[in-house]
Amino acid sequence: MSRRIRPDAPRLKDRWVGWSWLLKESLLPTWRSENAPILVGGCGRSGTTLVQVMLDAHPDLCCVRESSILQPGKLDTAKLAARIGLPVDRLRALADSSARHGEFVERVFEEYCQVVGKPRWADKSPRNVRRLKTIFKHFPKARFVHLIRDGRDTACSLRTHPRFRRLEGPDSPLVELDTWKPMEDCARRWVEDVSAGLAWRGHPGYTELRYEDLATDPEGSLRRIFDFLGVRWAPEVLDYHTKGERSGKDPGFEKPVFTSSIGRWRKHMSSEDVRTFKRIAGPLLMELGYADDLDWDSDGTAVHRPGRRGMFPKETSREASGASNA
Repeated sequence: MSRRIRPDAPRLKDRWVGWSWLLKESLLPTWRSENAPILVGGCGRSGTTLVQVMLDAHPDLCCVRESSILQPGKLDTAKLAARIGLPVDRLRALADSSARHGEFVERVFEEYCQVVGKPRWADKSPRNVRRLKTIFKHFPKARFVHLIRDGRDTACSLRTHPRFRRLEGPDSPLVELDTWKPMEDCARRWVEDVSAGLAWRGHPGYTELRYEDLATDPEGSLRRIFDFLGVRWAPEVLDYHTKGERSGKDPGFEKPVFTSSIGRWRKHMSSEDVRTFKRIAGPLLMELGYADDLDWDSDGTAVHRPGRRGMFPKETSREASGASNA
């Protein structure tokens, strides 16, 4: 019986090229870049996309969203082309002529910079937080911004993400989904992703940004981050919601920063959710200063596992439209 191939599976040559890059990593001297790219990551739903659209609004920066290009060994030129807007034939030519994975990454983003007319590239993918060893190995001058958010709010947001999906393409209407993930899985992902980033504290190319600080003091937070990145201050970043197609197409990023998602867990966690989160993530929550101890609870209005979103605590109009700024 022939094996069925998914219609969205990477082409066979992409797989072969990705595997060959992995093999060369183990046999050849390390490939290193002299450039200083900006990488953004952290647990999903922690504000990484908000930072991405802000960076992309800077006149000197172009920040790509969810490229996953830094994941070693997995090349999918068709998916990459759809995400960053470069022709797939051109990406395949760059892949075929790049001897190493890092070389391909650098050449793709150099070309992207030329297309959008900006001198420095950045990449936002939450999973970058788990690739820091590879990132700093090949891009020793890279600057990594780790987004951290209260794990209780993050878990509540992860639980219902994705809320919407475009089924036909980037310009098709959004279709609402009925996502509901176990609290245990969401809490564990927060612990694992945040811990992966915390392991790099003290590295000169690593810094942290709290979502709560960004939401309550966007200018002060961004000025500190830009100092770390070696990038001049540009007030345009605060007007990200008015700048360009790439920002405007994302639900929730057509408005300025807001703080209504801070503390959402109080209404969106049931007592059982609270117990589950404390068991898995309570120690890290205290380590990060989000709680002094484990003597806290939700307000008791949420149900543990609604059969439909209609049973979920009523959300604000911004949250209901997907506007979590995360």
